[in-house]
Amino acid sequence: MKQIILYCALLLCTGCSILRPNKIVGTYFSHCRPYGLPELRIDFNSDGTFTHKNLFGEKFFGTWEVNKDTLILYSDKYMPQPPDSFLGIVPRYKHTELEGRDAYLIRGKKLFCVTKTGFTKDCYLFKVKKPIELP
Repeated sequence: MKQIILYCALLLCTGCSILRPNKIVGTYFSHCRPYGLPELRIDFNSDGTFTHKNLFGEKFFGTWEVNKDTLILYSDKYMPQPPDSFLGIVPRYKHTELEGRDAYLIRGKKLFCVTKTGFTKDCYLFKVKKPIELP
């Protein structure tokens, strides 16, 4: 009887889906496609780093981690930025509302932007097998 209970407990523990960080590794594009190309591309590396490149060729780097079902990105670019001195425009590097970081809800091969009230399905990121180069 003890063996049956132990076997059932073991089956339940191993049968539950656990998100492994290595599942995130790869290239993701934004679902939003202004000018016919993805708005951004993010490459997640197995060493916990990422490269973020937008449609206009701006590139920066950071680190990432998985916390339960949420992917959290850290970079200096996610810190509050002063406006451009000439135009008074703040560059848009962040895609979520969180301070000092970006976060995405992980759902299969899609990443949804975390908001203060939950998440949004607008402009989600999706994993691609054969990435294209952005300008």
